[in-house]
Amino acid sequence: MKKAVLILAAVLLGWTLQAQQVFGPGEDLRYSVMYKWGAVNTEVAQASAVLDKGSWKGQEGLYSCLELRTAPFFDVFYKMRDKFQGWFLEDSLLPIHYERSTRENSYSADNIYDYDWKAGKISATLAYNGAPAEVKDIEIGRPSLCDVASLLYFFRRTAASAGSMTPGQQIPVHFVIDDEVFDLTMTYQGKEVKRIRRIGKVNCLRFSCTVLSGTLFDGKDPLMLWFSDDGNCLPMAFNAPLKIGAVQGWLSSSKNLTNPFSAKL
Repeated sequence: MKKAVLILAAVLLGWTLQAQQVFGPGEDLRYSVMYKWGAVNTEVAQASAVLDKGSWKGQEGLYSCLELRTAPFFDVFYKMRDKFQGWFLEDSLLPIHYERSTRENSYSADNIYDYDWKAGKISATLAYNGAPAEVKDIEIGRPSLCDVASLLYFFRRTAASAGSMTPGQQIPVHFVIDDEVFDLTMTYQGKEVKRIRRIGKVNCLRFSCTVLSGTLFDGKDPLMLWFSDDGNCLPMAFNAPLKIGAVQGWLSSSKNLTNPFSAKL
């Protein structure tokens, strides 16, 4: 754990040394999501990541909203309506407040987190499948933490520091979901020219990240992520192996980028 803390501190220091911001208020990213299993190769969902200025109880920062919605034809097989909202500090990305609304077939989850960094805990209101909500404290116990709404931006800030990394270098990722905190690992894999659907060839930075085993994931194969090798470190594509098949996604449109998109060949 001590080594992981030192590595994370170095990454966070690298963030403060970045002359350019890789994202900012007004950014709007859209993604197409495809399910692959054998001969099945079909676009099944659309996702969005919208960032804006935000404040929560007097604390100024950023507000992010991530949404995932399956296409009507795929709702018959697996219907998803997920929304994740987060308020976090712009410089450190430390979360302040978080709200989750998950609707996946018959499963539902409604979670609210209020972060108290001085006390080192989260006050969590957790409700599942229509049952009464439960309020409990979650101990943080880490120097930083990501929820679903802030994780994407932690990844991008980390990718922006790739110039000082060597392939194989690992970065600890502390992630909270439901009522647990997990220690994951993000690994820099190197540079790659990646062909992105409807965009073409893009200079990318490739990373992998361990995933949690559960209903969809077996936890054996990592999530693969490709970020544009430019001033935006845009999430260009991802590949997530499932217990049955895999989910792939790619950037379909972007608006109000902080820097020019210069990674396209």
